[in-house]
Amino acid sequence: GVFPAGGRAYCPVRRAERRVNVGLAYWDYQGRSTIALDSDAEVSVFAFGAYDRVEGADLVSHGGGTQFHRVDVRYLRDTGSSRTTAAVTYGFDRTGAATGQIYDRSLALRLFTVRKLWQTLALSGGVEANTSRYDLEIDRNSSDAADVAALFPPRRDFSAGAHLDLPWSPARWVTVAPGPRVDVYCIGGPTAIGVDPRITSGFQPPKRSRVPHTLGLAAHPTNLLPRVPAPPGG
Repeated sequence: GVFPAGGRAYCPVRRAERRVNVGLAYWDYQGRSTIALDSDAEVSVFAFGAYDRVEGADLVSHGGGTQFHRVDVRYLRDTGSSRTTAAVTYGFDRTGAATGQIYDRSLALRLFTVRKLWQTLALSGGVEANTSRYDLEIDRNSSDAADVAALFPPRRDFSAGAHLDLPWSPARWVTVAPGPRVDVYCIGGPTAIGVDPRITSGFQPPKRSRVPHTLGLAAHPTNLLPRVPAPPGG
């Protein structure tokens, strides 16, 4: 089936005491389509995005805006004893104003599988890779052009990871899954490796509730800026 959705809004605001007009614009969209290949496999496409902008004569550079877009293509095969998912996601982000724009184009690949070994034991694992390209377009005549260019130089980031888990259910209401995760980060040139041991448990008491717990380490790239579309985070 195909399931589209979207919305758009514009809100003009006038501040009479200063005789200033401010405009706020927003739109978003999303859609999903799924095609069954056979009784065990299907392919789905999911796309979504949004746009925000504010404009006004009293704002720096007469306003600014952000937008992001994602397209995810996913393959799923579920045979009952095993479940495998492969996916690729393309992303485009932009943040800027009249004096300049920052762009982020990203690509992510993921593969995850879980296989039941015995009635109470399973094996799950996955690999993933992500790459992002950051570019800057700026008005060289603006007063802060040199500072912005130094803060956001063009660069390419890459990361990849793999994890392995061994979910064990000694009873119907409890699951324990020990396993390691290894990640490689290449952020603007330097490379770092993270090895994270972890153990996850889940308790499922009556009345359809579930209480998950996770204990372990989690490595991630440095993030020096608020997470808005496009600007690099480290």
